[in-house]
Amino acid sequence: MPNERQTEAIVRRHFSAYDDEVTIEEQGSGSPRVAKLLRTASKSGPGLGRPDFILHMAGEPELLVVVECKAETSQHESPGRDAPADYAVDGALHYASHLAHFSLKELILKYHRALEC
Repeated sequence: MPNERQTEAIVRRHFSAYDDEVTIEEQGSGSPRVAKLLRTASKSGPGLGRPDFILHMAGEPELLVVVECKAETSQHESPGRDAPADYAVDGALHYASHLAHFSLKELILKYHRALEC
């Protein structure tokens, strides 16, 4: 019977081929900014959110990718995308909504500067 740990191992193996391009964090983040945003991001109520994986791309420090793992493909996505504890896509979107504030100010400033050129 498949379990979530097996899915996590697949994700680890996949991204290990990109060690020089991707930094992988599991169940949290060493970044103070990301950790602060996850403090209230629990999928099951108030408390700390712990995404299965957070990926940081080399050369794109403001870009984060959240990966949530489930054991079965039937747990991929709910019809309403409103069950973050039970479905991978729903969970990733839940964390993304909290992490969207990660660099919004910086992105706006960068975009504004680009328009001035």
